[in-house]
Amino acid sequence: MDFPHVCLGIGDGMQPCTLAIDVGGSAIKVAYGTADGRLEEPRSIAIADVRARGDLIRGIVERICLALEAAPPHLDAKSVGLVVPGNVDEVAGIGRHSIILGWRDIPFGQLVTEATGLPVRVGHDVSAGALAEGWWGAARGHTEWLFLALGTGLGSAFVLGGVPYRGFNGYGGELSHVVALRDGPRCRCGKRGCLEMLASASAVVDRYVEASGTSGPITAAEVARRVRDGDPAAVEVWDQAVRALAVVASGYVESMNPSAIVVGGGLAESGGLLLDPFREQLYTQVHFADRPEVHPAALGASAGVWGAALLGLGAAGIQLSTPTPALSPARSSAGA
Repeated sequence: MDFPHVCLGIGDGMQPCTLAIDVGGSAIKVAYGTADGRLEEPRSIAIADVRARGDLIRGIVERICLALEAAPPHLDAKSVGLVVPGNVDEVAGIGRHSIILGWRDIPFGQLVTEATGLPVRVGHDVSAGALAEGWWGAARGHTEWLFLALGTGLGSAFVLGGVPYRGFNGYGGELSHVVALRDGPRCRCGKRGCLEMLASASAVVDRYVEASGTSGPITAAEVARRVRDGDPAAVEVWDQAVRALAVVASGYVESMNPSAIVVGGGLAESGGLLLDPFREQLYTQVHFADRPEVHPAALGASAGVWGAALLGLGAAGIQLSTPTPALSPARSSAGA
């Protein structure tokens, strides 16, 4: 792809940083990650807005260029850290396959480097979020843990010896398409009862709408509120999501013996409504292995962009000077 005139005028700044980009199923998160452990000017751009302007891949690269041009004058962007969903070849910088966003074999690293002239590190969004939780968040002090991200889709990362496991071709670490309910809802992958179709935030919403006959837009947070209010359809869908999550996670615990499970993503923002019954059901089903600690993700929905910052700082050879993260106030996405 050719991006003439898009990335001109990036001036020298005072403080080296990386541009951190987290491409999700419904939004792109953007921030400037600094060596002193800050994410400056974080903002979110709806995927629908990027798609509306034409080709999604071109739109992502254009947004990266615009964000570099709009960097605050005191920051000097030395690299780009980009994390994307699906199957990712992190060595080659290629997004191999994303069911949610519908791409195959996209050379993100090459495209972004050609457009910006900067070194780029491309990673898997959930694996990067797991790294960030290990560096700054709920998994600090652990070397073996499972990270679950319950968002638009369902992502996971197996962290072994402090390093996310991705398998021989980038598919490793995914629990989203493990069957949790025989003859369950049809998944986009072709199987039935995949964990993602039961325990992701979007699945909970879709299944509640179907079960209740509710019309109009509704969010996972609203389903959670209705669970607390005792709505029978909401309670049934929620309980099934928790059961599915516990069934699959218990299999991982019995086989891999992690010391902790960290749960993030939009669904985890419901707090104890999800985590308490999940922990209880998990512990009921784990008999052979030690029971792991279960924690909410400390970085919340920002884990992916924190992970992107880690990758980008590494690509630029910038060493973090503090292990304590800080998030500056968000600003409008206008012009980014």
